[in-house]
Amino acid sequence: MMLGLKYGVNVVRADSGGTFNGTLRREWLVDEMGILVCSSLVGGARSKFVFKASDLVFPDGVISLKLTSMEKPDGDVVLLRHQVMH
Repeated sequence: MMLGLKYGVNVVRADSGGTFNGTLRREWLVDEMGILVCSSLVGGARSKFVFKASDLVFPDGVISLKLTSMEKPDGDVVLLRHQVMH
């Protein structure tokens, strides 16, 4: 990665929506992801995606993840950390 070579950066954190996440994934820049699970229900007809890009292609339409840790940072929230399997 150019940031690592030029500036010595090893980790970049992106808290973003599906479109930017999709761009990062398409360029193979996602090695790990954290998912916050909240005790809430949301309904409606519009769907949201973690990775959204029309040109993303995955085997069987699935991005494989390996759970690396679980934390309960506050209240009814659970943080699941995953390694993205390439």
